[in-house]
Amino acid sequence: MTSDLEISLPTFFFVNKLSSIAVLVCSIFGWFGNLLIIWATILAYESASDNMTMCLIPEAITLPAAKLWFMSDGIINIGVTIIYVVLMVSVKVYTLG
Repeated sequence: MTSDLEISLPTFFFVNKLSSIAVLVCSIFGWFGNLLIIWATILAYESASDNMTMCLIPEAITLPAAKLWFMSDGIINIGVTIIYVVLMVSVKVYTLG
């Protein structure tokens, strides 16, 4: 017979399911971050040249556009990392507590 304590404790299935949900959510945030990085890259290329046929050539990037791209890339990476860490820590605290 199962006791109330055993029922209230998280099972391995529950922990694995919660972890997989957290990984799925973090993956979605990660892909969203990657899309933002791609978008910022294309904007940097387009803003580097008035000729739109040259917009995807890396050599056409000016220094201000490169600074903009690296700044946005860094901010997006930091944001995605913070979201991932908060989600994973909250999952660990929830499953252990």
